[in-house]
Amino acid sequence: MVGDTVSGMARCPYDPKHANVAQFAEGNLFTATVTDFLAIDAVIYRSLGDSLALRTVKHDSKWFREPYFVSAVEWGPHIYFFFREIAMEFNYLEKVMVSRVARVCKSDLGGSQRVLEKQWTSFLKARLNCSVPGDSHFYFNLLHSTSPIIRMHGRDIILGVFSTPSNSRKEQGFLQARQTSGEMKEEQSHKEFHVPCPMYWGQTDVRPSGYTQQRRGNKEDKEHRRTGLLFQKKCDTGGCTDLTESLLSSEEVLQTPRSPLQRTSYVSSLDSLSLNARQGERTQRPTWGRLSDLQGGDKVEKRKPSRHRAELADMSHITSGAGGPEGGGVSAPPAAPPRWPGIPGSAVCAFDMEQLASVFEGRFKEQKSSESIWTPVPDDFIPKPRPGGCAVQGSKFNSSNAFPDEMLNFVKTHPLMDEAVPSLGQRPWIVRTMVRYQLNKIVVDTEAGPHRNRTVLFLGSSRGNILKFLIMPNQDNSVTNSNIFLEELEGYNPDKQLLSLTLDRPSHTLLLAFPSCLVRVPLARCQLYSRCMKNCIASRDPYCGWTRGSTCSFLRPGTRLPFEQDVEQGNVAHLGDCDGPVGATLISEQPCRQSSKGDGWTALT
Repeated sequence: MVGDTVSGMARCPYDPKHANVAQFAEGNLFTATVTDFLAIDAVIYRSLGDSLALRTVKHDSKWFREPYFVSAVEWGPHIYFFFREIAMEFNYLEKVMVSRVARVCKSDLGGSQRVLEKQWTSFLKARLNCSVPGDSHFYFNLLHSTSPIIRMHGRDIILGVFSTPSNSRKEQGFLQARQTSGEMKEEQSHKEFHVPCPMYWGQTDVRPSGYTQQRRGNKEDKEHRRTGLLFQKKCDTGGCTDLTESLLSSEEVLQTPRSPLQRTSYVSSLDSLSLNARQGERTQRPTWGRLSDLQGGDKVEKRKPSRHRAELADMSHITSGAGGPEGGGVSAPPAAPPRWPGIPGSAVCAFDMEQLASVFEGRFKEQKSSESIWTPVPDDFIPKPRPGGCAVQGSKFNSSNAFPDEMLNFVKTHPLMDEAVPSLGQRPWIVRTMVRYQLNKIVVDTEAGPHRNRTVLFLGSSRGNILKFLIMPNQDNSVTNSNIFLEELEGYNPDKQLLSLTLDRPSHTLLLAFPSCLVRVPLARCQLYSRCMKNCIASRDPYCGWTRGSTCSFLRPGTRLPFEQDVEQGNVAHLGDCDGPVGATLISEQPCRQSSKGDGWTALT
């Protein structure tokens, strides 16, 4: 045996399913993992070097709450850790998973003997904001993978792959009750719904909290509030079908429009239902009652445990003269477009490291009591020196051991920053929604093409396929880019979970790790266009070019062969059409343990 035996505690988990990231820096090993079998004690740990071993505070939900660590990078005097966890600041909701970045100082020596002894004094964390802007931002809250820090447009940038949660349709909410009269405002978040298709509009009356049933015959119910109801049909890969949902609410009264428009079936647990009734006029029914063949003005007659039908108006049929709720007609809100809750999807967001670091110089967030919401800490309450900073040699506090207890106590109880880290350009670079897979891996080639001046992203998915994008900088804006989808590579048939994705630059290939094998895939499939110059140029693939031998060839970096390509425009107007068939696929239908000859695909066992 060579070398000393070292304990794996706090350096690697007991179960390979648990998260584990590591970064060597200045002779020390910085790790983020869990220390126990049950993955309860999450830790960021420094070891192996000459510096004192340090860890995060144990079993403190303000520091970590069920984190899943994704990556770690070194930048400046800090180590940055990227992870996702359950957000404590949203404790008034159900469990909400968010993405974070935390940092520690490489020179941290721990606190005093009274506060944070042998624990980080520089640990701070902030939320990562990867969202599509709008009246209501659409968030991609789950971080799956990050790139190394790359240099683009004169900036140090890190790219991350995010997704909506697998149960995002539950978390985002299925409908919103919008008030059209009165002062009550209410937004409902329902537990079950499907992927939205064409939007539908109806009317509903919402009972306030503490509502008491009025006696029969009372036509005036002052506590009733009429609202608008937004919801969608059920959809799947085969298309849209009738709306079939569980609304899981016992405080609403559905009021359908008077006009007999398109019928849609749905399931509801509402305790009472009015069909085209005026305010306060109801017909009681047991849960899961049935309404059939209803027309405007009809009353509820059949009450059998089954589905019930109601008439809802397809927004595509609604015009400005359709009438409003008070007139008995149906109309969509004329203002902002409807939000599309619960769309499964993935996104790639970029973060400027300078901008990221500046968030840690901003305001802190705190919760004054277990019942209160989280609010920013006023600047007057922040002690000196600023909490979370690195000790500087030659200053008043040349070691973290010398920090005053007031400052150390503040760090211990206020690790969360108030502001989130914005994505570069305030929006994702790439968005993929309503697809049957989830993006979860990323590889960036910043030296693509014969001149090493192109940037190509390879995105791995939960199905094992690879999406390839060309990133083109906008000439008039250094913070935004145009992305061009180049091709989709199938890494493994049948679909298998992709464990890791690595760029092997010397061999110009990607290495795809699956549970049972390792697959090598070429960066480009130029041979698919070898018979046609028009297809070769139109592909806009920086790895491919039309060479002197009248073929589409892979262009190695620094090649001196004459070639033709048009990555910026892909202009082929001057070229004729192609003749003959073009190859269709890269992967043969062979098991992973075998090799596919002739197309550059290799399975390594």
